[in-house]
Amino acid sequence: MLISNYHNDSEKVRLFNLLAEIRKLRTDLGGYIEHFYFNEETIIIKLTNGILKIQEAFLEKHLSENGELSENEIKHLADSFTNSTII
Repeated sequence: MLISNYHNDSEKVRLFNLLAEIRKLRTDLGGYIEHFYFNEETIIIKLTNGILKIQEAFLEKHLSENGELSENEIKHLADSFTNSTII
């Protein structure tokens, strides 16, 4: 069951920053629509042209003060993109 996630504005900005990092490798990502918790560990980000699955651990690492994702981790996130016009 999908559960809507109501982040405050600062958390949403951080999520957008993470999407900007992913877009450097995956330029075909559409615009952000909303995001949901798919389960306790996975966040589904609904985009205008598909979905992106992010493990919450990656997001938490990116959100931490000194947390930086490696290029391989960002590539892993970019590879989770599923292109779909039916969203």
